[in-house]
Amino acid sequence: MRVVAFMLPLLLTACALSSGVAFRSTSVTLPQDPMTLPQGPGMDEVATNCLACHSSAMILTQPRLTRKEWESEVAKMAKVYKAPIDADAVPYIMDYLLTTSERIKPRVKTVP
Repeated sequence: MRVVAFMLPLLLTACALSSGVAFRSTSVTLPQDPMTLPQGPGMDEVATNCLACHSSAMILTQPRLTRKEWESEVAKMAKVYKAPIDADAVPYIMDYLLTTSERIKPRVKTVP
């Protein structure tokens, strides 16, 4: 993997020089996030560890999950996607996701 990361810039430069293609910088303006994280214990940890990849809206519109399910999701983000999640922040993230979900999405009783 390290060789690919090293060789890619060289290959791109070679392609640009041989084909006459010029690379240029550009900027992108992202849309504003329509939601903000509600205040509560653990909000800072969620903001610090989750908002780099996820919008507030995405976090707040997730289905209600149990603590075990959220732990699995956060572990997946760290292990599979290599998200730089501070291990000490995980309990606070869990508490925030669970309590915020309870406030925003109350359980609906199903009628048998």
